[in-house]
Amino acid sequence: MSQIEKRTYLFLVLAIWVYVLIRAALVPIVHDEAATFLHYIQLNQFIPYFAMWDANNHLLNTAFGHFFVNLFSDHTFWLRLPNALTFLIFAYYLQRICAEIPQTLLRWLTLIALLTATFQLDFFSQARGYGMGTAFLIAAIYSASRYVKTPTVMQQLKVWFFMTLALLANMSLLNTQIALMGIFAFVLLSRQQKHLPKHGLLLLAIGGGVLLIASLYALKMRAMGLLYTGSLDGFVQVTVFSFARFQFDAASMLLAWLIFAFGLVVCLTLVLRWVQNRLVWNMGGIIGGLLVLNALGSVLLEMLLNVNYPEERTGLYFLTLTLLATGFAASEGMRWNRRFALLGLPLIYFPLQFLLTLNFCTSQLWFDQHIDRQIYSVVLKEQSAQDTPLRISGGRIHELSWAHLNIINKSQLPLLETKHHPDPGADLVLIHQSSNEPIDFEYTILFTSPCTGFSLIKPKRTQAFETLPDTLSLAAKALGNPTYFNLAEWKVDSIAGECGLLNFGLSANSMGNPMHVQIVIKAENAEGKKLSYEIIPLYWVRKHWKDDELLVHRYYRFPPGATRAIVYLWNIGENEFEVEHSAVTRKLCMD
Repeated sequence: MSQIEKRTYLFLVLAIWVYVLIRAALVPIVHDEAATFLHYIQLNQFIPYFAMWDANNHLLNTAFGHFFVNLFSDHTFWLRLPNALTFLIFAYYLQRICAEIPQTLLRWLTLIALLTATFQLDFFSQARGYGMGTAFLIAAIYSASRYVKTPTVMQQLKVWFFMTLALLANMSLLNTQIALMGIFAFVLLSRQQKHLPKHGLLLLAIGGGVLLIASLYALKMRAMGLLYTGSLDGFVQVTVFSFARFQFDAASMLLAWLIFAFGLVVCLTLVLRWVQNRLVWNMGGIIGGLLVLNALGSVLLEMLLNVNYPEERTGLYFLTLTLLATGFAASEGMRWNRRFALLGLPLIYFPLQFLLTLNFCTSQLWFDQHIDRQIYSVVLKEQSAQDTPLRISGGRIHELSWAHLNIINKSQLPLLETKHHPDPGADLVLIHQSSNEPIDFEYTILFTSPCTGFSLIKPKRTQAFETLPDTLSLAAKALGNPTYFNLAEWKVDSIAGECGLLNFGLSANSMGNPMHVQIVIKAENAEGKKLSYEIIPLYWVRKHWKDDELLVHRYYRFPPGATRAIVYLWNIGENEFEVEHSAVTRKLCMD
């Protein structure tokens, strides 16, 4: 690239990076990010085998998020900053890769498409790990191209260094690790036999060691049923279709098959050029090889182990590799016929879509999850005018985002009630314009966000309750680190199947630690079998408790057959805490 090109590229990268940073600060948090914060970062527990098992824990993303949040604050920006910073790594190695496309127009089309692909770009402004995983994948691909040209110990170590980081950020890149090991083994066995002893040992020890550890971790996750993203319906039906839906905004199987057919042409072009070059690996060959081997790996994993085909975020690397492969296939094909340049035409779509979808409100994948701060402010204002906690009905996918808003605003609004959403008996209902949930009650709209599509509505007729004559006393005080502590229990056989409201309050002191404690409301039958179970995590309300009071109004409908209800504290983290209690009041719904 000329100096003018490099300066132009630098300006473009910095402009897009500023856009990424602004989005990281302004776009409201989504469920998966909030889960990372609440389950791992806030509790200071994210090391595998010591933290909660879940596919959400992308270790590198969580570790860097934990560092920045503790260094600065709980604001979403600091949680997302690690991924935003790796955009610069992505852009640096992308330029070095695309510098090997000799045609200026094709080179720039490929660069701009990779920089502006909105579905991919979103992840650099989110705390999910897929952005940084993509950055380190690009760095590994560049290092791999250097290694196959001139095998050195340092170059191979660079590849495994970047792939280790990529896997720590996104474990779904496991197939890519296997593919790179296969390519390196082919190079060493076919053309670099003199390097085989030393480099082969390095390949097995470092590359194989990383693969073994990652595979054992993935198998453990699979055994626990945690590799749940995607399905077994087919590579095109799952993986390719997800990109048609979220990158091209068209949930069309026809488009998915067209994308697949185009990908076959691209891969075939690169494979034929590799064969024509006497099986010598160049940049285009490596990219095409990784794309083909990843696709074959996904099919084999489904056939042999019933592993789901990756979709959208877990298959993001397919989008990255396909765009790179398109640019290189057009370039390599032009050695046969200049008309192969037409393969690069689809790359024009990506910057155009980027310009048409510029926003600081939502994302391509999670467009219906971004609860903006204006909604929260309206609820806060409504709550300030009330003497008792509001009941707020919301979707289950939104409850963690709402809890995170509580944390960063240092407020104590009630958590969302999700069981009967949209609940006509709630004081307020939070609903997205894309929701298919029927609203069969009259309401007034308090606020609608033009940015995120959320509305806050107020049912016109609220549920009336009658207070039961008996008031239950809670246990006086919990102190220390008991795993379980009963607050109250009572018979419910006479009201089983009827709706009601449970009111209670407590004050808590977390002794300076995150309060990894949940209030559990459980109903049992006469044989002690659990019939219903509901939790209120205290660490979703506040990060630290210092004699703070929690007032809870919680709707209930104990199932038929229930004879006893129990309310207790579950100290999951087994940390020291202190809780003092008031009374529990029970109310029944009135017709």
